[in-house]
Amino acid sequence: MKKNYTPLLLVVRSFKQVLLLIGIVIGLPGFAQTIQVNFQNPSTVPPSGWVRDYGQAYGLRTGSNQGSKLTYGWKKSSDNSLLNISVGGTTPGNGRDRNKPSNVLQATLVHMQSNDIVGPFDGTKAEGYWEVKVPKGIYDVTVSAGDAGVYSFPERHSLNVEGATAIDKFVPTGAVGASTRFKSGTVRVSVTDGNLTIDADGGTNTKINSARIVPVTTGPITYWSANEQIVTIEKGSSTANKTFSLDLSNTGNKSVQYTLSAVYSANGNNWLTFNKTHTGTEPNVTFNYANAQNLVVGTYKATVKAVATGYTAGTFTVQVKVSAPRPYVISSTPAKGATNVSVNTSSIAANNLFVPTVTNYKGGVNNSTITSSTVKLLKVVGTSTTQVAGVVQGTGGGDAISFSPTFALEGNTTYKFMVTEGVKSYSGAAFIPYTATFTTGAAIEPTDRLSVEFTKVPIPGTQGKKYSSLVIGPDDKFYALRLDGKIERFTINHTNGTLSNLTTINTLVGKYGNRTAVGLVFDPASTASNLIAYVSHCSSGLEGAPIFDGKISKLTGSTLSTERLLVKNLPRSAKDHLVNSLVFGPDKALYIAQGSNSSMGALDGSWQRNESLLSGTVLRLDLVKLGSSTLDAKTTSNQSLINKATSTQLRFSDGTYNPYAANAPLTIYASGVRNAYDLVWHSNGQLYAPANGSAAGGSTPPSVAGTRRPDGTFYSGPTIPATSGVQVQNDWLFRIKPKGYYGHPNPLRGEYVANRGYKDNPKYPSTIGSDKNYRGAAFNFELNRSPNGAIEYKSNAFNGALKGKILVCRFSGGGDIIVLEPGSVVKGSADSEYNIDDSYTGAGTSGLVGMSGFINPLDVVEDVKTGNLYVIEFNWNNIPDRTSQITLLRVSSISDDEGFASAFPEKITATEVVGVTQTAVSQITTSLNQATMAKKDKDKDKDKDKDKDKDKDKDKDEDKGKDKDKDKDKDKDDDSDLPDLSKVTLHAVTISNTGRGNLKLKGLGITGENAGEFRMIGEPDAKPNKPIKIRKNSSVTFNVAFYPTSKGFKKAKLEAVSNKKKKDQTVSVELYGLGIVYEGSDTTSIGSLVDSVSSTISKVVNNVNQTLKVYPNPNPIGSKIYADLTGFSKQESVTLSLYDTFGQLYQAKTVTMDAQGSTSAELLVTKTIKPGIYILKAQGSSGQKQTRIVLE
Repeated sequence: MKKNYTPLLLVVRSFKQVLLLIGIVIGLPGFAQTIQVNFQNPSTVPPSGWVRDYGQAYGLRTGSNQGSKLTYGWKKSSDNSLLNISVGGTTPGNGRDRNKPSNVLQATLVHMQSNDIVGPFDGTKAEGYWEVKVPKGIYDVTVSAGDAGVYSFPERHSLNVEGATAIDKFVPTGAVGASTRFKSGTVRVSVTDGNLTIDADGGTNTKINSARIVPVTTGPITYWSANEQIVTIEKGSSTANKTFSLDLSNTGNKSVQYTLSAVYSANGNNWLTFNKTHTGTEPNVTFNYANAQNLVVGTYKATVKAVATGYTAGTFTVQVKVSAPRPYVISSTPAKGATNVSVNTSSIAANNLFVPTVTNYKGGVNNSTITSSTVKLLKVVGTSTTQVAGVVQGTGGGDAISFSPTFALEGNTTYKFMVTEGVKSYSGAAFIPYTATFTTGAAIEPTDRLSVEFTKVPIPGTQGKKYSSLVIGPDDKFYALRLDGKIERFTINHTNGTLSNLTTINTLVGKYGNRTAVGLVFDPASTASNLIAYVSHCSSGLEGAPIFDGKISKLTGSTLSTERLLVKNLPRSAKDHLVNSLVFGPDKALYIAQGSNSSMGALDGSWQRNESLLSGTVLRLDLVKLGSSTLDAKTTSNQSLINKATSTQLRFSDGTYNPYAANAPLTIYASGVRNAYDLVWHSNGQLYAPANGSAAGGSTPPSVAGTRRPDGTFYSGPTIPATSGVQVQNDWLFRIKPKGYYGHPNPLRGEYVANRGYKDNPKYPSTIGSDKNYRGAAFNFELNRSPNGAIEYKSNAFNGALKGKILVCRFSGGGDIIVLEPGSVVKGSADSEYNIDDSYTGAGTSGLVGMSGFINPLDVVEDVKTGNLYVIEFNWNNIPDRTSQITLLRVSSISDDEGFASAFPEKITATEVVGVTQTAVSQITTSLNQATMAKKDKDKDKDKDKDKDKDKDKDKDEDKGKDKDKDKDKDKDDDSDLPDLSKVTLHAVTISNTGRGNLKLKGLGITGENAGEFRMIGEPDAKPNKPIKIRKNSSVTFNVAFYPTSKGFKKAKLEAVSNKKKKDQTVSVELYGLGIVYEGSDTTSIGSLVDSVSSTISKVVNNVNQTLKVYPNPNPIGSKIYADLTGFSKQESVTLSLYDTFGQLYQAKTVTMDAQGSTSAELLVTKTIKPGIYILKAQGSSGQKQTRIVLE
């Protein structure tokens, strides 16, 4: 028998002698040796025991430090041909030595996917896979990927060995050379074709450092047709066709009996079913993973072993990802395909959602995922789109997603409303992407039906705070209740409307801790020297709150420092339907707007709470009956006890409160008021309540005959069926009457019909009308307006034009103040005359000047001495370029009837790759697609080469292999969380008209030293002799893009010129750009481009206070940002938000402070983002802190 002999020389040193040992390693034919490969540049000497690879094509290696008689190298992914990536560029080739860290195995690398790099590359642009010739057998393979250098270009490293995932989409983090910039992984694989393959499928710009290949056995083995299978299953989906099959073979190509077994990862046993014995040369084994649907959401693995006598057992790994059911948008308004939509449409809303209920997770949409990058309105012109400026927001119930344009839409224009998969439920399930296209009608010429005009003035010191209610006290001081329960008191300057001398009243938080407080009212009997105020409040937070949590406190004293609890255990929803506003009636009783617990009266997936006896009402508190006691208002859910309620007992037999008792101080004044944020007792004697209607998806209860009702009768009406998935409901202004019912069902009160019956809920039988006690509405706000704070305007400003009218904040649709005119403003008129005769919006082409463009206006109060208004801008979704604050609306003289231009944003920053154009984008996309297709072909070819006797089953093998390939190809293309530098980013610019008349735009242009590298796209053709007309409260929107011709910092300015009667007006947008090239921002060198970015673009954001400690900074894209938060209130909820310098929100997260008002938090940056300067903001009810951060 022929043998190979390899001499082994050992030299052992000692002080006395040198001993020379000569040994011989006998290598038998086919015996596999351990192979250790360092991937590197050509000149680096690999560590002892390692061979080098620097990109040569697959073949016999004969060079230095390349072992003896080893065959290895590179092949092209596109067509499986030989690939030489050791040439090209200055290195030469695709190998690199970063010189950090000191470990050569990590400092060096070879680019496997250099064709992912946008722009010039110093080497050969190609995607390749690496192979080494080895005997058939089982191997343990350890690979390492990563890059010591920190660059501006995206990288996500994936390495697969013989189809088995060793490293999956790893993104390096940390400083240059840090250990966190590398990842290794080990897999056990079977090699059956004589070549062990390592590819980068699923990765982006993957760089391999090293590979260590250790033979486990090269004797007879069993093996599978794949080393790994990746499958997914959605909870609640069909269990049909949840199977895959693999061929089982042996190297002896003999008919044997195989015994199969599976070992499962923790917490996930027996989800894979299969026949445990198979016989034959190459049996096909079917696996069923339908039982994985019973597992909790997560990822699980199983290793399947095939044992046969005389063979080493081969294994393969199955990975199943169990996902939550995906939510989706059922419909939106305007409807898909709608035409002739009014340009004054103030709300575009996905108001009919399906969000599956998932155990242990809150229901509804996770509002923190609703941002300007995940929900958009686009103007569509041909194949070009421009993002429209506006406010995106969710709802407290998580049951709708809306967009409110800042200005009127353009006439005869197509728009596309988009909800992307960036929006998620609380279980983390991504929404199925949704788009709805609609077209507007003709532009509407402005009219001036009501001559009023206000000037907006932000109140200093109120920014970043979440206020909930505004009141001017009997001491002529301004009181602002914050959501956290603190009250801020100011002195009013009646000359100019400004507020000063801030004093914070901490009475509630001092006793109860942080609160969720909404209602604040002064007793009509209180005076400047005898202050008496009442506050409604609940425990802190708007999620997962206790059901009986509401309180009403009385505050007295010159600083309101004395508190007495009047009522406790009022109901509240799990979310933001609370014990709302308070108002005193003409009878000196206290009236309370009590929110509902559910969407439409029955348990639903979003609100996840049943109604209680007092929820969804207007309550009346008789302070005389209450006396000096504290009322426990907790009620029962025992319907039998409620039905037997008497007028003589204040408590039911279970000890709970009976509001039907004659001596009850707290009674149901009116029922079925779903969620009235505010109440207005008008001087005409009427009680008005703007109420929020339900989003779609709610459920209504079935009727039960004999149930006691608030008027003392028992239900004997028609049979009302339960319904679910009910359509969205209108928002209404109700005129509240005693014992009236206003449309929100509550089965505990025997009220079952939603609003007007079949007319509002087509899931009812067509014969179902409204409840007999339904009183109807005084005004229809229509859908998705969220009317909240309201007042009666009382001053004579504007010659009394607003006096007696009702002003209502439209929190969502509109973002404005709407003015409602009752038919009568005096007492004694016919009842029907008190409904609303006319309305005037702040938004729209006929909007009232100064009464629109707010970010979620929540409450309003009037200084009756001057007619000035003060508005809470709540900024519900923390829009980055705006802030929550109190805004003064100062009464102004009527201005000239002409337009006034504004430009948004004030500045644009862009980072782009030098030389990238639209043509380059399409070329890169094509090459990626070609590489994907070719990789599939390569895998097929490898299957063909296994054994010639498998040719008859070739088609079957190829079909079985496609599932896994598809998963990997999807991963390759699904780079939504990585910056795509192959596409030039379009930045929207809005030129708007905020004046009283039409604006004539006569010129648009870009000026400055680098003007040629910025370009307008889709801009209007404005000329001096043919200006573009922009109507009142309207705008034009177009894009600006940056096309750098060289690396470095660039600057220009966009200017818009409009005609004015006296002098033309020019508004501008500052343009800042940074041109980059790959490896041109190498942070291993001194004076890096990242330093340049920090020192130049920081000029754009130099007004940001460095008050928030974050680390590391600079921070690599894709890693975690760590922040130390201090100086907030104890147990305060603080939202961390990451913005770019022109205000786009990329990530947000809410954390809770500890008892000292501090905590540490981390924010994972996963949204589409490019390198540059960003702002990290921490915002709570007590204030905000922010800092700059460099993302590399």
